[in-house]
Amino acid sequence: WGSDFSFNHNIIYVMDEPATPLSVPARKEFRRFLKEYAHKNHVTFVLATHDPFLVDTDHLDEIRIVEKETEDSVIKNHFNYPLNNASKDSDALDKIKRSLGVGQHVFHNPQKHRIIFVEGITDYCYLSAFKLYFNEREFKDNPIPFTFLPISGLKNNPNDMEETIQKLCELDNNPIVLTDDDRKYDSDQQATSERFKRANKYLGNPITILQLSKCDENFKQIEDCFSANDRNKYAGNKRMELSMAFKTRLLYGGEDAVEKQTKRNFLKLFKWVAWATNLIKN
Repeated sequence: WGSDFSFNHNIIYVMDEPATPLSVPARKEFRRFLKEYAHKNHVTFVLATHDPFLVDTDHLDEIRIVEKETEDSVIKNHFNYPLNNASKDSDALDKIKRSLGVGQHVFHNPQKHRIIFVEGITDYCYLSAFKLYFNEREFKDNPIPFTFLPISGLKNNPNDMEETIQKLCELDNNPIVLTDDDRKYDSDQQATSERFKRANKYLGNPITILQLSKCDENFKQIEDCFSANDRNKYAGNKRMELSMAFKTRLLYGGEDAVEKQTKRNFLKLFKWVAWATNLIKN
């Protein structure tokens, strides 16, 4: 970098294929170091890379994919931008795996953690944020063994629902999906969540569906886990940018980033998911 190099606030630094001489564990540590340094010093690092080991499944929302088109290249602003293909849209890592030329095994070790599929990117951001938050505090010695991945919604068309379920079975041996409860009333069978459960039953129940309301009848969607004040501040709508900003606020904003009620609700949800999937023995 030269003897006159220095980091200044609010500057973007671009690195082209960094850390390639390092071992795999060192590359992962390099990524962690850069992220922490950036937040502490108010700078931004942009890494241009083909290295799958610089991809962190807890921070997929930070990834942008550059694709070659007819005459130039374009940046896709969502790592799981829709292709109007139920199968590919249900695999959050599809574009990343194709871009880097690697398989699912590079990102997922079933011996170390279980995938919990969630409906969308905002759910993913909130849940992965609290996973990291709790792992730094309550579960430092026994980290939560979940990896959350969004599936671009439960779909509307019954055929797309079945295709989604079949795709999840390709991605994981025992797929687990955490879903909202969007029934307008208890007997509402036309709600998307209920039709998705019927599609799963029609296929022989190949996936495990965990519905939020089974954890707490007041939890109809992930946003219900926030206290009233926190929901107004952080979860007023389903915009990806707001959920990404919340993730940064929670992880780097100190202990008062959210109210105690919000922490209790998310902790209750995590413990219930762990119990329901037998991931952590009580």
